[in-house]
Amino acid sequence: MMNTRTYFACAICLLLIVGQLSVAADSPLKESAHAVNTKDTRTGTATMPVASLDPTGMAKPIANLRDYNGTYFGASGTGTIGYTTLYRDNEDGGAVSGCNGEGCGRHPAVDIPVTSGTPVYASLGGTVVRSECNGGAGTGWGGLIVIQSANPWNSAEILYFTYAHLRARYYNTGQSVSTGTQIGESGGKPGVDTCTGNSNGAHLHFQIDKNDGNTDPYFPSSTALNQRDTDFQVTAKTYNPVVFVTGGYRWSFNKSGDRELWELFNIQHWGVSNDALWVDGVGDTYIRRGGDVNCGQTKPCSSSFAAEASMYPKVYLDLYNVCFSNPGKIYFTTSSSPNWDETKSVAYFPTGQGPYQQHIFMTQNSEWKNIITGLRIDPGVNCSSGDDPTYYGEITIER
Repeated sequence: MMNTRTYFACAICLLLIVGQLSVAADSPLKESAHAVNTKDTRTGTATMPVASLDPTGMAKPIANLRDYNGTYFGASGTGTIGYTTLYRDNEDGGAVSGCNGEGCGRHPAVDIPVTSGTPVYASLGGTVVRSECNGGAGTGWGGLIVIQSANPWNSAEILYFTYAHLRARYYNTGQSVSTGTQIGESGGKPGVDTCTGNSNGAHLHFQIDKNDGNTDPYFPSSTALNQRDTDFQVTAKTYNPVVFVTGGYRWSFNKSGDRELWELFNIQHWGVSNDALWVDGVGDTYIRRGGDVNCGQTKPCSSSFAAEASMYPKVYLDLYNVCFSNPGKIYFTTSSSPNWDETKSVAYFPTGQGPYQQHIFMTQNSEWKNIITGLRIDPGVNCSSGDDPTYYGEITIER
């Protein structure tokens, strides 16, 4: 199915047609792409059309799971199922940490709210090293499958993919399983499902552990679980599972009125419509993700994230620049350097007013290292007040 992305500038309707590849609704594989002609920022040479998130060859554990953007809803337009608990989130509603969302706790996985009996797929093929009812009702992982796999980008690294609270398991320990194969059915509903484990409702717990010498999934103590992950204990032991499977963080701006926790600075007006976040500036206008933001809830929401710099070296921008002012800049913060400053920025250079789609290699700045925690987009550093809006069609941090 082809989707069109429409931008409006001034009084003239300007159409930017971008292809989006989708797969059948019942398929666990989600290989979506915005086909654009780009220029390689390292060489300046033209390249073939590329994807906003290049397909990884892995499968989502639940068909129609939305791509991950650090919100409970997920990236709109990429599926129909969101999240009840995010990666590095808490389980007490922010009572201890004072916030909700990524970084506001030490939950090492994502919890995906699906009806009991929903098919669960192997995100990456490998060998089943655990298949058991772990803890029964009220304790432990419940129905558990752990698959040992090799990191597809680093074959020397062993990973463990955990699928917990299953009511049915189709594979036993020692068996091999292929990517995208159904390995069981989700469960976790007390009083209804068998072997629920420590679960309050139907869902899938999906986790990717680094190799620490055993097959037990990592989980923090009850005291540590709801504390902010300021020391990045979780990223030391695990990977963000959906980001790993899909190849990056993705902000799609596909849901009307939802700016996906991006903060806006020096603006007059803004909106999300026609598959774009539009911002009408009054000077040095920029958007930013990283820190706690007011999200209309009792507790603030975290807009921070945790992307391994070595695994995710690029930022993709799909913009429509009404103000043409070179350079644009991307600023970032890291786990070792949390402040915003010029030393952590990369310039980009639109060729003129209008559409701009580019994969920007952030590794040209040596400070892109450790864990990336924040991102700021300055689309026109020297734009003056009264500019017509800039449109953000999509932003990713990607492999």
